[in-house]
Amino acid sequence: MTDDVFLLEPFNERGQMALLKTVTHTDENNSGFHDVGETLVYTFTVRNIGQVNITDLVLVDSLLNQHTIKLDGVILRKNEEYIVTAKYTITEEDINRKKVNNQAFIFGKNPRNFDVKDWSGNSWTTNDVTSIDIDKAPKFRLKKSIFNKGTGENEQFTHGDEIIYQFDVLHEGDIAVGALTLVDALIFDAAQSLAIPTLKNQTHTLSYSYRVTPEDITRGKVENSTLISGRDEKYNNELKDISGSSYENDEKTITGLNPCRVPEGSHVVNRKFKSPFHHAIKCLMISLNIRVGISLNQLVIAFHIGAYF
Repeated sequence: MTDDVFLLEPFNERGQMALLKTVTHTDENNSGFHDVGETLVYTFTVRNIGQVNITDLVLVDSLLNQHTIKLDGVILRKNEEYIVTAKYTITEEDINRKKVNNQAFIFGKNPRNFDVKDWSGNSWTTNDVTSIDIDKAPKFRLKKSIFNKGTGENEQFTHGDEIIYQFDVLHEGDIAVGALTLVDALIFDAAQSLAIPTLKNQTHTLSYSYRVTPEDITRGKVENSTLISGRDEKYNNELKDISGSSYENDEKTITGLNPCRVPEGSHVVNRKFKSPFHHAIKCLMISLNIRVGISLNQLVIAFHIGAYF
């Protein structure tokens, strides 16, 4: 005979529960991606799948700041559910790991004061780890420059010249960007689709041209910006950037113009004149393709106004 006593608990009186865990990302800056300081919201739903009440419920999750959450006063009856939410702040380490994995554990007491417990899962019938990808936005930039030189004085552009713009599209990151388009009211009549299907960790260079008009000469400059847009291949977020002189700014591309076209072989290239009137006469000569074979200071052009230079 022995003094040891074993208590066999009837199955229906043991109690059973299941813990379902889900996670959502709160996109505070509406970027569509995950950034340091943004919030993950975990939702824990505990369900009584047994025959007896469960009390003294405690939820444990080492990832959360409050590792242990006591569900004080909760009595979970048959087929009832109770929901708890908790927040977690994304860290730089999470960004580097590109993922947050964790699992929770819940336990309580049945009427006989024995433990009832379960590990969380992504469904009612599993005990798997809850995982969420952490993806920062790829770097997506547009740099714009002028590739060629003009035919005007000092290689400036003038009426009829073609300005060739060079566009360098930069991508850095884990998620490729596709559906690339350029919008530039000066160069294109409509959004221009790029021939490359996707861009990932590379720089793509392309060029488009614009011909200087008389109206541009009147304004004295050509000024414009270009917008590039695309969609990432994982979340379908739209990414945009405005062209700049470097990848890090959005400066407009401003091209100064010169009204004088210098014919090939002309002796007036880079000549300096003493007054705006002299310069205007020179520009008139150049625009009429007058070629001068002698010193301009010796040349007299008779106008009705009697001007000399």
